[in-house]
Amino acid sequence: MMKLNDRLTYLAVIFIFCFNVLLHSLSANAQSLTQSVRGVVVDQVSKQALSDVTVMWQQGALNGGTKTNEQGRYELNQVPVGRIQLQYSLLGYGTVILNEVMLNTGKELILQIEMEERVVSGKTVVIRNKRDKNRPMNEMAFVSARMFSVDETNRYAGSLNDPARMAQNFAGVQANGDTRNDIIIRGNSPLGVQWRIEGIEIPNPNHFSGIGTSGGAISILNNNNLSNSDFLTGAFPAQYGNAMAGIFDLRLRNGNDKKREYTVMFGMNGLEAGVEGPIQQKQGSSFIVNYRYSTLGVFDALGINFGAASVPRYQDGVFKMHLPSRKMGVWDVFGLGGYNTSSFYSKDYDTTGRKLNPLPKGFNTSFDNFMGVVGLTNTYRFSNKIYGRGILTYSLNGNFTKVDSLFDQELQSIDWLNRVYREDKLSAQYVLYAKWNTKHNTQFGIYYNRSWFVLKDSIYLTALQTYRRILDEKGAADLMRIFIQHQYRPYDKLSVVAGIHGLSFIYNRQTVLEPRLGIRYQLRSNVWFNAGAGIHHQQQPMITYFHRIRLSNGTDTVTNKNLRFSKSAQVVAGVDWLPFKDIRLKFEAYYQSISGVPIERISSSYSLLNEGAFYYFINKPFLQNTGKGYNQGVELTFEKFFSKQYYFLVTASWYESKYQGSDGVLRHTAFDGTYAANILFGYDYRLGRKGLLSLNAKATFLGGRRYTPIDENLSQLAQDAVFVDSLAFSQQHPAAFRPDIRIAYRLNWKKISQEWALNINNFIDRDNIQALEYDRTNNKVGYSYQLGFFPVLQYRLEF
Repeated sequence: MMKLNDRLTYLAVIFIFCFNVLLHSLSANAQSLTQSVRGVVVDQVSKQALSDVTVMWQQGALNGGTKTNEQGRYELNQVPVGRIQLQYSLLGYGTVILNEVMLNTGKELILQIEMEERVVSGKTVVIRNKRDKNRPMNEMAFVSARMFSVDETNRYAGSLNDPARMAQNFAGVQANGDTRNDIIIRGNSPLGVQWRIEGIEIPNPNHFSGIGTSGGAISILNNNNLSNSDFLTGAFPAQYGNAMAGIFDLRLRNGNDKKREYTVMFGMNGLEAGVEGPIQQKQGSSFIVNYRYSTLGVFDALGINFGAASVPRYQDGVFKMHLPSRKMGVWDVFGLGGYNTSSFYSKDYDTTGRKLNPLPKGFNTSFDNFMGVVGLTNTYRFSNKIYGRGILTYSLNGNFTKVDSLFDQELQSIDWLNRVYREDKLSAQYVLYAKWNTKHNTQFGIYYNRSWFVLKDSIYLTALQTYRRILDEKGAADLMRIFIQHQYRPYDKLSVVAGIHGLSFIYNRQTVLEPRLGIRYQLRSNVWFNAGAGIHHQQQPMITYFHRIRLSNGTDTVTNKNLRFSKSAQVVAGVDWLPFKDIRLKFEAYYQSISGVPIERISSSYSLLNEGAFYYFINKPFLQNTGKGYNQGVELTFEKFFSKQYYFLVTASWYESKYQGSDGVLRHTAFDGTYAANILFGYDYRLGRKGLLSLNAKATFLGGRRYTPIDENLSQLAQDAVFVDSLAFSQQHPAAFRPDIRIAYRLNWKKISQEWALNINNFIDRDNIQALEYDRTNNKVGYSYQLGFFPVLQYRLEF
């Protein structure tokens, strides 16, 4: 628990924060501040610019408007800052209404609006309030899909500007731990989550990520550079493949193409600076770039516990250039990357159970991790009905781990373990989009990547006084995907999407076809029925294929080279109801049948379905694709979109996740917590004409984590944890509860906007159990804990 002096220090920080908010609000004068809103309006499917769209804004009794030109562009000037309503309407299209959009003096608001064409003309059809919540950006995704905005990653308590932590508030999604942003979707392993940016798959974009994982301690993605994006949790449309749990389909926003704008931020996440502006204003080209460097060393000096027994250091950056041309379409160049390092020393070993120790006392560990991707895209319109989009990317990711074993009272060391993992990937993708008419549209795409990998893992065998190579591979592998999907809308109330996705891993000559189907039907003006089904396969982590084992004749052999894809057959059905214009009630039920999972050939409880539950990857030899499992559950979302200065979000999930290893026993998976629930609330209070105070709170309730008991007597003899395999994941820790709050104050001056924010995770300092562990130092079994009281201060300046 936190000491009294620490609590008093943090309370003093909160008092100073609130005092500054009050001081600034009292000093704000009554001068009216305005900003510009502009952008482009396009057809949702064909992306063809729409002219003569009526664009209206409203703030209380004030309002104004304009119309789009032949290029679909519009501009609204002298719009009062604060929250405004925007409405876009055009004959033959559904009206788009955006409520409570935040407008600040520091940055112009630039929006690309996509409008859905109606099948039958006649009565007015309105895409109800907050389309960004009710419908995803992807018009082919009907179930288990949600659009999320940058505002949500900023606003939700506990999100810390991180898309993955923000997604933990959605139904069916929960955290795998407080110190990392890995997410568990419907009982699936975090390894089943795929990250995409600008329409193509990328490596894990997180700092301090492990081999084969999809999360990490801190996100490399910068929400200052993100645009509205999609998050999918099951039964994906045919354009997505090689994933079984979830998809983050992220988009980078374009920079301001008319004037320079700057952003500076300082806080727990680091010191960062960004700039955006035009390259050639007449052509509409622009750039945006952001760089961040870690500041955790400063907060460690202040005594703040961020969950690790060492001070991690990291840096990252992201950029995008938008380059329209007259004859060659629109070109975009983008990139992001990050590097981090940390060292854990035996002398700093934490004995309280409240900080991460990657290895027992008696070892020094250094860990370096990196990722990067750079890409080039071209969007070319062949006609008003058909356009194509090509993407070429080069990416790399990897980590280096070194462990020294200490002896002679920790005065001497042995180079005990060395691990090198690196994967370079060249990827190409081309997708054709065709809108034949208001009823039919088709997508066809092909994707190919070649991976070059280096996998080396050696360990010192003390008894033999020699090194043993567990991994020693250098080579290349190819993966190819192809898909086609068609959407049919016979009338406005009904839409059907059917498609097929093909996946081929050329390295070991395996190919699969995956049918997909989605249906959306409007039962009433405010009630929709949605259903989806499909087959989904996923390649195993690259490191799994190349595990080496030494035979009795002294030679090494690779045992898992011919592993096939894991398979998941998914069915989802749900109902969306908007009883009021700003209230949404959503219910979904799902079932996932999983097969082809790698398990051991000998009798054991091991299954790759449980990988991702720990901070390390358990790489086993002699695996076979005979494991199976299932996930089933129901989810409820009750939400009030932001209006009348407040919002709330209530999500609840009840689920069951089970698997079967080679011993034939049906067990709970490591991720079967039974239930998860979140309650979020936020209120904005205006302080004068310049100030805005935002109060946000969140409470999370999670079923306890599953764990395997430890045989304490055998562990004491072995001086390491010995788990009871026959009782794998049979036990469950107590339920977890974590309340978070976020207080933010935004102050607008002429052409400058400032924000002070204080986020406190687990503000009651509750002890939630992370895992059962064997403490080799004290020769006993004990617990490690999730983060306790965790304050995060942040300052943002935009001008």
